[in-house]
Amino acid sequence: MSDEEEYTSEEEEEVVEETKEGEGDPEFIKRQDQKRSDLDEQLKEYINEWRKQRAKEEDELKKLKEKQAKRKISRAEEEQKMAQRKKEEEERRVREVEEKKQREIEEKRQRLEEAEKKRQAMLQAMKDKDKKGPNFTIAKKEAG
Repeated sequence: MSDEEEYTSEEEEEVVEETKEGEGDPEFIKRQDQKRSDLDEQLKEYINEWRKQRAKEEDELKKLKEKQAKRKISRAEEEQKMAQRKKEEEERRVREVEEKKQREIEEKRQRLEEAEKKRQAMLQAMKDKDKKGPNFTIAKKEAG
């Protein structure tokens, strides 16, 4: 015989002996049933407490997840607002640069026009001067 077989037969003998002891004493059976029902009650209470605790933890987790989702949404909104502000600022800056360029171009055009008018006026004055003749007039002396 192997060790396992011997062990198995020993277990069977112990179980048979316990059963024989239990069958004979109704008080013993009553106590065992009472212990079993007490343990069952304790187990039920423990399970109920565990369920309550688990439900509470799940509620807390749910609330935390909701808060996290709200924060995520508000963060996304803030980032969107920030991006919009940045875009508007960039557009404003580009517009200001463009307006400055346009002003400079307009000022340069006006200066060139004024310079051209002065040049034309000088040319016209020179032409008019040339038409009049010499700069000086010869006056004849009168004998007298």
